Amino acid sequence: QTFHLALTSDLKRAKNTGEAICRHNSSFERLEEYTVLRERSFGDLEGKPLEVMLEAVKEAKSKGDIVQWGPANGETGVMFRERIEKFLSLVGEKALSLNMESPIILATSHGGFIRDMNLVLTSKFNCKMPCDSSEYGRISPNTGVSRYRLTYDSSGKLMEGGECTQLYYKDHLKALDNSVQAVL
Repeated sequence: QTFHLALTSDLKRAKNTGEAICRHNSSFERLEEYTVLRERSFGDLEGKPLEVMLEAVKEAKSKGDIVQWGPANGETGVMFRERIEKFLSLVGEKALSLNMESPIILATSHGGFIRDMNLVLTSKFNCKMPCDSSEYGRISPNTGVSRYRLTYDSSGKLMEGGECTQLYYKDHLKALDNSVQAVL
């Protein structure tokens, strides 16, 4: 696959994935790091046991709209989706700056980011998905590959009607030695 631009989260796992792709793909020489591609910030809950997070989410769900909820010093779902929209705008700006028809852009990010990006793309931009919401509404597996055809207008604004042509593909991992452990 030829990439005309490569973007990555500045956080370790996504950045390492982008660097590994770069080592094996000569179509680009470097990754551009962006904090906008980071996973959602869970503030004071970061580093705590999963049970603590699940209890906080359960409590938030019982009070109403989970998208409005956010842990202390973290992002609400609304804030996170606004950041995802900033990323989608950044892609439009970067695509325009390449001065080419239909550039192919690699972005390495995090499972929750990709999940919520799917939700933004379908609800706000009427993006077609290859499956129903029970599938694209799940968190992407580590190193899962998703492909999108998105159209931007001449000012770099994302237009409605894009399409996800591949969702959470992971067959590229089958050839790995069984001794390789997934990073969690």
